[in-house]
Amino acid sequence: MSKRKIEVGEFSLSSPEKQQCIAKDVRESEEALRQLSMLFPEEKFLGRVPRVVMKHMIYSRIPNRTLVDKEIDELNQTGVIRLFKLGSEEESLAVLFMEQYKELIERRCSDSALVKRFVIKILKKIKEISVEKAVLVSAGFTETDIKTLINNCLLTVRTTTTYWFAFPGAGEFMKAYAKGRQNVIRLIRKSKYKQILQNELEQRDMRKTVQLGVQYHIHDIIGADMVICVNTTSGNLLRLSN
Repeated sequence: MSKRKIEVGEFSLSSPEKQQCIAKDVRESEEALRQLSMLFPEEKFLGRVPRVVMKHMIYSRIPNRTLVDKEIDELNQTGVIRLFKLGSEEESLAVLFMEQYKELIERRCSDSALVKRFVIKILKKIKEISVEKAVLVSAGFTETDIKTLINNCLLTVRTTTTYWFAFPGAGEFMKAYAKGRQNVIRLIRKSKYKQILQNELEQRDMRKTVQLGVQYHIHDIIGADMVICVNTTSGNLLRLSN
């Protein structure tokens, strides 16, 4: 079956009819991640929120999800990126580039000496999305240190003995992310046959209700399998999956 070239945001995509949009030329996950991060409207948050990309958004660029998962794990293990658990969905992971994350916490956190110890003793050694309290204690972090890390949004409580790794601005991001996704999906649901041409969606003025931008959420809802991309003579069509 022939493929027609279509556009999603700034990225050139191709898709067979009635199949999920995929990248025509499979690129490295890191390159796709950097391009997706450029869609993040950092200026709207005045430095409070870093360029967050949800991991599943990469699936809108690369069709081989097993490959993406493998490469993201490698980037995480080598310290290029950091993964964070956000939201209630089991696979809801946020990705930050490590250099931006370190710059953010050094700028936003009150105790620079504690942050430096946290980076060296914990972040460089533990690549998981959570950490045991016993590990923090064994690394020399006191109860007061842990409370300070929580107050500085570097840790959030998971259980009585474990913590999620976190970052400043995560709460503000999640609020904008959830609201934006909800409003984009609502617009598609209200459209005829619960579908809308991508170029029509992009032309809608949703600046007040979709703070992260429509293009950002197009990759979000494609990667999350919330819509199916259908190639039509009028352009790319986004159709609700259910």
